Amino acid sequence: LSKQLWMLAVIHHAHDHLARSASSEDADTDALLASPALAELGRMKYWDPESTEQSAQQLMRRITEEVGGA
Repeated sequence: LSKQLWMLAVIHHAHDHLARSASSEDADTDALLASPALAELGRMKYWDPESTEQSAQQLMRRITEEVGGA
């Protein structure tokens, strides 16, 4: 269950940052959606359950850096 909770936390984090970044007038939504960090969302199911927390925190930092919206 811990892995699922961390995966949901990352998805929520990505959604929140995308919404904030996309709501600015000068947002380039194509560039936002092309972020390599967002592509990693689809690969979360392959994470090792033992390192899920660390992987999730690292991905959330990448999303913040690449997508913005802080």
